[in-house]
Amino acid sequence: MFRAARIFIIISCSLLWAVNGSGQEAVSIDEKIATADQLYKKDPEKAIGLAHEIRNRGDRKQQAIADYILLKTYERIGLIDTAAFFGLEAIEIARELGSTKKEAKFIERLARLYRNIGESQKALDLYNRALGLYTDVSDTFKMGFIENSIGISYKKMG
Repeated sequence: MFRAARIFIIISCSLLWAVNGSGQEAVSIDEKIATADQLYKKDPEKAIGLAHEIRNRGDRKQQAIADYILLKTYERIGLIDTAAFFGLEAIEIARELGSTKKEAKFIERLARLYRNIGESQKALDLYNRALGLYTDVSDTFKMGFIENSIGISYKKMG
């Protein structure tokens, strides 16, 4: 009976190590990324808070994803300059890490931001950069998607 009680105590103590100081289960950075990405439309304030926490605690890859989430979130609430800043940060980190697909994805999103605010030439320049990167990695689906976005940008230019 004492042996069973000792095992129970050991297991209970082990579980407590997986809990942070507030009594809640510890949440991984990847879980926070997923949550922030889901919240950016519904609760931008929470998404921004989580993304900044990820930027401060995550590795470089996670920081790039947090910057991407901040790009989307700040664009959604109309803080365009702030959104562009985080977009450029995400692009730089992806380039630094040699992640061509992520770099292209982040450039593509920044291009969409500029297209949406009427800066079609800036959007075109970025879309062409993204197209070149997707061509380098032979992502034909994304190449077609970008070509469509380039067409939309030209149409908006008149």
